[in-house]
Amino acid sequence: MRPREEQQPVHRNPSRTKQPAPLTAAGRRRTAPSAKSTGTALRALVEESAEGMILADENGRILFANGAAAKLLGRSAADLIGSIGFELVRPDHLPIAQEEFGRSLANPGLAVAFQVDVLQPDATARTLAVKLVNRLPVPGVTAVVVHFHEAATAAPNPADDDRYRALFYHAPIGLGIADLEGRLLAFNDAILRPGGYTREDIERLGNVAFLYADAADRDRVLGLARSQGFVFREEVRFRRKDGTSYDALISLSPVDFGGRRCWYSAVEDITDHKQSERERRHLEGRLRQAQKMEAVGNMTAGIAHDFNNFLTVIGVNADVMVEVLEREQHELYGEAVELRESTRRAAATVRKLLAYGRKADLRRERVDLAGVVGSLHTTIERLAPQPVRFALAAEPGAVADVDPSAVEQIILNLVTNARDAMPGGGTLAIAVRPIVLAPDECPAEWIKPGTYGLVSVTDTGVGMDEVTRTRVFEPFFTTKRGGAGTGLGLAMVYGLVKQQEGFVHVESTLGEGTTVRLYFPRSDGGAGRPPSAMK
Repeated sequence: MRPREEQQPVHRNPSRTKQPAPLTAAGRRRTAPSAKSTGTALRALVEESAEGMILADENGRILFANGAAAKLLGRSAADLIGSIGFELVRPDHLPIAQEEFGRSLANPGLAVAFQVDVLQPDATARTLAVKLVNRLPVPGVTAVVVHFHEAATAAPNPADDDRYRALFYHAPIGLGIADLEGRLLAFNDAILRPGGYTREDIERLGNVAFLYADAADRDRVLGLARSQGFVFREEVRFRRKDGTSYDALISLSPVDFGGRRCWYSAVEDITDHKQSERERRHLEGRLRQAQKMEAVGNMTAGIAHDFNNFLTVIGVNADVMVEVLEREQHELYGEAVELRESTRRAAATVRKLLAYGRKADLRRERVDLAGVVGSLHTTIERLAPQPVRFALAAEPGAVADVDPSAVEQIILNLVTNARDAMPGGGTLAIAVRPIVLAPDECPAEWIKPGTYGLVSVTDTGVGMDEVTRTRVFEPFFTTKRGGAGTGLGLAMVYGLVKQQEGFVHVESTLGEGTTVRLYFPRSDGGAGRPPSAMK
């Protein structure tokens, strides 16, 4: 017999362990999950997901909502299906949701992410981080897939939210939020008022670019914002709904709004402020002009007074020389006469200077201005002959305390200027009437309300530009060429009218003519001297 061999332990190589036989096609069919079981598994996966999931059609109508969606939105899935998703969005966030949904529709397959507040059944708001993917073109899906979860930042306290909303929507200056392309996402009523717009108007315009009166202003503001990161009180002009424009200051700072980078803007209407500033500068200019005229008048009157004393002596001696030389038939008689006439012309100029400086010797009395002007009718026609047409319209009752001779001198100076302004002929019209000026009817700020006798002298001549009009009463200022004028005529008019406590107002348009209105304070007494007593 053979001896029995000792049994050794068997060590199997795992690599040599018998492997299962490969599956045949039939085997694979038997072990593969069915489409029904796959759909059930996927549905379970969606239902059990902590992420809210919704399928919506192109109008935003909810076709499917999972359990997480129902929980986050505070409504049952049955209530959600068939409703419009936009109805759940907080009203002021609705433009954001609609815009991003539209962007998703326009870009199939693109993931569009943003944040939005939705309202719970108890009217509180919940901030959701939302992602949209347009799968409408995909067979078997044909829907916009909406994923969402609660945003990482906690939803704001409703009470705080209401306070911030009140601060935004009821601020006295215009506030708005626009995306980087210029689309307004939120704005208050104050931003609408200066331009006369409604919310519907702004939504129809769509972009803040259309609100700028000048595209260069928008380019300048955006350039500053991009280069320095903000804009502070930059002056621009915006367009009103009626096509006019207004002045405003705009400030911009970057903010995150609805999950996007945006510009937060503050707009302050400064139209009234600029108008007040223009009026202030105008009044300051008038004050400086009045002070200058007063200073020049005082200086002129002082010099003229002293010069008049010298002329008086020269004039007396010139008269004596003329008398003596005429009697002796001296050969220097002609030169003496010329000396006397020159002295008289110089004295006339001095009287104008004294009148401008309000140092003329006036004798005021109560007279009817219609009578004063009427007495000059023939003189005016000779002074301004054809082809100048002269028209006089005088109403009774324009009674004032004036010096009649001074008024005549004023009228004749104005007639002379009017004639010279119409070298080719025209119409010269003088009107006299009583007038009562209420505080809101004064033609200029330096004319006081009250009762006046008004004398207006109008011509249809060459007129004046604004620069010339503001200087017409300055002594020695003239527009006449070749030394034809002394520049003292209107200066004398100004001085004589002011010395009689009156006012002068000049209106002129280049190429159309000039009107000078003289306001003499009306007398409180009776009817004044009748025209028949005038010289």
